[in-house]
Amino acid sequence: VLQVGLPRGLRQEVTGALFRRLVTTDEAAFAEELYLDTAQLRLMRTLGMHVGGHGDTHEWMGTLSEGEIHLEAEAMIQFLEAIGVDSGDGWSIAYPYGDFTTEVQTILKQHGCRIGLTTQSAVANLISDDFMALPRIDTVFLNSPTSPSRSWRATLGYS
Repeated sequence: VLQVGLPRGLRQEVTGALFRRLVTTDEAAFAEELYLDTAQLRLMRTLGMHVGGHGDTHEWMGTLSEGEIHLEAEAMIQFLEAIGVDSGDGWSIAYPYGDFTTEVQTILKQHGCRIGLTTQSAVANLISDDFMALPRIDTVFLNSPTSPSRSWRATLGYS
């Protein structure tokens, strides 16, 4: 309900009140401790790391209107370029909540997106998989003994 069940404005109001009540009243300080800032992202880019988009508003992409998807893409490109990503060479997205539709993929492609990462946990097959719907290995599972990523770790020689 707090992700897609309520209208956006009410959802933001309720989650904001819950955050202030249960976490902190200083959302900016909390975010500063938890998330990378643009200087850190620029440094990562300078050191050769890949940085992609994850939405501007972190909405479920499949629930957005065509116009909202365009706005999300434009905002992601603007942010990525601000940290040194050359969007003219293409860019990637890890879909928020893993949610996308063919319309989302089409619009993102129109904006130069070349790779879309889902929340499906698997090793991507770069020969047969759709590049706009690639599975990924979630870092949450990397050291778990029951990890679905165990097979890829063994294949690459990691224990």
